Amino acid sequence: MADLYGYGLGPGTALDYEQATNFAYGVSVVCDSWRSGETTVQDAVDDDVMSGAPVSDARGFNRYLHTTFCPAYHAAGN
Repeated sequence: MADLYGYGLGPGTALDYEQATNFAYGVSVVCDSWRSGETTVQDAVDDDVMSGAPVSDARGFNRYLHTTFCPAYHAAGN
């Protein structure tokens, strides 16, 4: 999903262990901040756009996190 929305290194380019670990940690922080109410999906979209992501990519990726990844992450006991 990260490559699809421009958050990876590029199509066909795998993340190394450290990059993958850092990315997973960052995503878990986002999920936790949404669950606690500290931030919103729109906050995450805005942050990503301020960091250089195109609006459509930021919306798509954060929609995926909100509707698919984060619910599974929390259901797993995280």
